[in-house]
Amino acid sequence: MTQVTERALVARINRKLAQEGEQMHRTRGERWRGDLGCFYITDTRTHALIAASCTPEGVGRELGVLRPGETVIE
Repeated sequence: MTQVTERALVARINRKLAQEGEQMHRTRGERWRGDLGCFYITDTRTHALIAASCTPEGVGRELGVLRPGETVIE
């Protein structure tokens, strides 16, 4: 089992999403966490919300940047 830090995984995800003009962000502050969750994805051109309440592990597996046998550590 290979371990990947959450930060490294978000970097992988953002490299993949950049090809489509999107970016994953971590929510800052408690005020927005209720609406957006801990992570959210936006369109980099229009700054429109694409997805809210995302998990890096779920998005990473969906995009194929988190390989089988890799686990996420914080």
